[in-house]
Amino acid sequence: HPEVVLFTKTFARPKLMKGLAKLGFAQSFSYFPWRTTKWELEQYLGELTRYPERDFYRPNLFDNTPDLLPYQLQSGEAWAFKSRVALAATLSGNYGVYSGFELLEHEAIPGSEEYLNSEKYEIKQRDWDRPDNIKAYITEMNRIRNDNAALQQTANLR
Repeated sequence: HPEVVLFTKTFARPKLMKGLAKLGFAQSFSYFPWRTTKWELEQYLGELTRYPERDFYRPNLFDNTPDLLPYQLQSGEAWAFKSRVALAATLSGNYGVYSGFELLEHEAIPGSEEYLNSEKYEIKQRDWDRPDNIKAYITEMNRIRNDNAALQQTANLR
């Protein structure tokens, strides 16, 4: 059924994630949140765009997840959030942000990469129009992606 998208919500080791992709899980989270240096990004994206992985593995470059608030975002500075969404939106055909990213939510459990007030444990009411959000920036990134077919795939990354 080509119209079905199976998403595996796992941060399993790469071998298991690739095995799930071969079984038909069309997308998964990726290790993108932990890749912060130029070398790490080049190495990881190179792996995703080389054969045989590019034939079966479709990473979704999430900047954050309900389980993960990467250290580089814990400062709460808008430039850090904007840079991560720009990288994800231009380096992969699929990218994602989890609720609260747009509002620069950045409070972590001290010494960890887990949200202090995780949505896993409570229902959150958010003011989506509060002034310190980056919604307009993300909207513009999506417009740019829509207007450029090359940004809608991963296999052509060089």
